[in-house]
Amino acid sequence: MSMEQPARDESLAERLADLEMAFGPHGVLGEIAAAALVEKYALSPQEAAEVILPPRQPMEPYQARWEFERNASERIVRATEARAESVLSLAVRLGMIKNRMQIQADTDKIDETKALFVVEGGANKTSVVRRELAVDAMRLIYGDEDVADQILYQFGSGKYRVDPLKNGQPNPEFDKAQQIAQHHLLGVDGWTQFQVSLASAKQSGYETLTTMELWSDDPIPEIEDLVYMTRNNSPTLGLIQPNDHNHGLLDGLSALANLVHANQLDGAQLVVATNGQYRPKDELQVMQWARQKAIRMSAPTVVLGDEPGDSFYHAGQEITSDVRPPLVYVNEMVLLQRLNSAS
Repeated sequence: MSMEQPARDESLAERLADLEMAFGPHGVLGEIAAAALVEKYALSPQEAAEVILPPRQPMEPYQARWEFERNASERIVRATEARAESVLSLAVRLGMIKNRMQIQADTDKIDETKALFVVEGGANKTSVVRRELAVDAMRLIYGDEDVADQILYQFGSGKYRVDPLKNGQPNPEFDKAQQIAQHHLLGVDGWTQFQVSLASAKQSGYETLTTMELWSDDPIPEIEDLVYMTRNNSPTLGLIQPNDHNHGLLDGLSALANLVHANQLDGAQLVVATNGQYRPKDELQVMQWARQKAIRMSAPTVVLGDEPGDSFYHAGQEITSDVRPPLVYVNEMVLLQRLNSAS
């Protein structure tokens, strides 16, 4: 299939319906789950999802996305590889993979008068890639001269840690964090996601403008820390450490609502920068969050995502988005189905 062929712009509801069918007995995800069973029997869509990626149990530690691929069973890996083309085709239909024409079409949907740009939290290279992806889009929309008048908010968890060891083994995220932040990361016992984002921003040329303790006498609900930073020809960067509950985008959005006041989000348009495979997940989370908070956006959320091979300049080095094997998309499809079922 040619990635340069334009695809029909389906609504999120239509894409989620396609996803549910894919978990059925004749869908590619249902086939992957069935192939992984020792004893064959009919699976419901929910059972198929649990076979592919068992849900986290209450006492189990939180896992990063990359660990799902590393910890997958050999049966799931083989079944996915045998259906790689079908998996990637489904990823295209869901919006987890997009070509240049579709990415440009997403950018064209951004209303420059109402857009509020945010970066989903990331611990290592994603901290840089997602931020620079948003900055590039803002430069394109506002121009090099006016982009400095804009604000970009980036979330970073204070509970998700990047430690030298994870489960007793060397943690690859730790080395990557050191590479992108270099001497701005102090100490060897590990760092939080927020600290890595702050250090990598400094390494890329951002300078601290002010911190929450300098300009705010009163604590802000849902926000643990906040640093404003500036860089030439770039938007002001507001790094937010939420009071974490869910380790993710929801905490950042709730913190942002407390910072700018939820009523100011009415009539705004959220633009989220993330990894490409997370596009539909972020669309769904923003929609669910806005409904819960009774916030009415002026236009549909736009989720900007990178694709494998995309390159971004960072402090004298080029950072390239990694190749994503089909299993990465399969795991994300399970998590998307689980999120949709819980709504």
